[in-house]
Amino acid sequence: MKVRVEVFGRSKSESEFVVSPEETVQDLMRRLNIAPDAVVVFRNGEPVPVDEGLSEGDVLTFIEAASGG
Repeated sequence: MKVRVEVFGRSKSESEFVVSPEETVQDLMRRLNIAPDAVVVFRNGEPVPVDEGLSEGDVLTFIEAASGG
């Protein structure tokens, strides 16, 4: 099944990924080398825990935490 991934941070990127039905948000984050403590995750516009499963057509949005001084 396909899901769309949007990453917002220093730059913006969008991609589509083929995932298996048993994959979770966290599994996809591992594939993308995204640390769970470095982002806020939304699925279809709603906040979601990283252990949540994925469904066909999901849109995952990862917003990277900003820091600085």
